[in-house]
Amino acid sequence: PYLYFANFLIFFLVFLLPVIPGFLYDAYYTKLEANTITAENIVSFVLCMGAVYLSRALLLYIGAYVDTIHRFYICNLVRYNVMREIFSRPASGAFKGTVGTLTDSINEDANQIEESITWTIDIISTYTFAVLSAIILLRINWKITIAAFLPFVIVLLMVKKLKIYIENNRKKVRELSSGTATKIMDYFQSIQAVKAAGSEEAVTRNLMLMNERKSAYVIKDKVFSVFISALNKNLVSISTGIILLMAAFLMENSALGIGDLIIFLYYLDYISEFTMEFGEYLAHFKQTEIAFQRLSAYVEPKSNCILTKHQKLDF
Repeated sequence: PYLYFANFLIFFLVFLLPVIPGFLYDAYYTKLEANTITAENIVSFVLCMGAVYLSRALLLYIGAYVDTIHRFYICNLVRYNVMREIFSRPASGAFKGTVGTLTDSINEDANQIEESITWTIDIISTYTFAVLSAIILLRINWKITIAAFLPFVIVLLMVKKLKIYIENNRKKVRELSSGTATKIMDYFQSIQAVKAAGSEEAVTRNLMLMNERKSAYVIKDKVFSVFISALNKNLVSISTGIILLMAAFLMENSALGIGDLIIFLYYLDYISEFTMEFGEYLAHFKQTEIAFQRLSAYVEPKSNCILTKHQKLDF
């Protein structure tokens, strides 16, 4: 728990620090527009920006070290608890399924859980940043804010709508990966029988068919991910265009300053990144549920809480 809290605190600060440059940009460009800027203002601006980004770089350096240990501990804690439970049982009923399925599950599902826990920290931090940014932008001009972020809401709803498709596709990829690993292990265990029957070509052909089926689902998953990512990047350009068009009209009527416009453009990129990441996180979180279910099957009839039971690991 202490390691998790340290990791959370560091990355929470890493994701919140970019809020500060928005205020600095606003103050700097407002003075520049009013032609009241002085040399002291410029020096102060540069020093403040330097202090913010140096602090963020230092936190990232420390965070990378803490996060690596945290990830390693979570991943191996889950694996240790599963294997400990299996080895504590009689050999005849240690676990259900094949050794290949067990190996694949312990490897991939533990990685999935590790990734999800770390990603949750990032999501909480970016969500806090997005809420603060949205409040700041709404106070400046609510019309531009709503018009700029409406496309991202549409993408988020679209990803949520397609969540079932994503889940089914990724579940199929995991099942095929597990099946292929099991088949390969079975073939190696019975290699002499395969040679004696002269079935090398049939076995090779069967493995190729299994890989082709798996690759078809992997490609579908990758194409969908790239499509959503490209759509999000293009929406940033569209939203920037909307902001510029509306800002031009408001600035002509002196209802919006250059500093306000800079804040909009600065925060837009961060909030769009959160919107995209949150959509991907929803799909990833559902996949983590499947990973927990698969690993829980190996510790039944005991509670799946045993998977995350704290243990002292000696590495």
